Amino acid sequence: MQRAQSPTGIATTPKGRPLSRHYVIDHGEARNIPGSTIDEAIDQGAIVEDLPDRIIFYDEKNNITVVQGKTTAKIMSARKGRP
Repeated sequence: MQRAQSPTGIATTPKGRPLSRHYVIDHGEARNIPGSTIDEAIDQGAIVEDLPDRIIFYDEKNNITVVQGKTTAKIMSARKGRP
């Protein structure tokens, strides 16, 4: 997985979006979705659900779903497939 480090040591996507500890430790390596693909899903994908605490994006081109928290902007989840 393509992962950068912010100055605070938090894993981020290439565009600087922070990855949640839960995602990095429990799912990130196993799902092997590059950070650049996560950025693309958020920048160019569709918002499929806008909840009070999180936004769910779907990128049809890469067939991935990304969940981003609203209060922290952290990537909570990213996986292959539709939401």
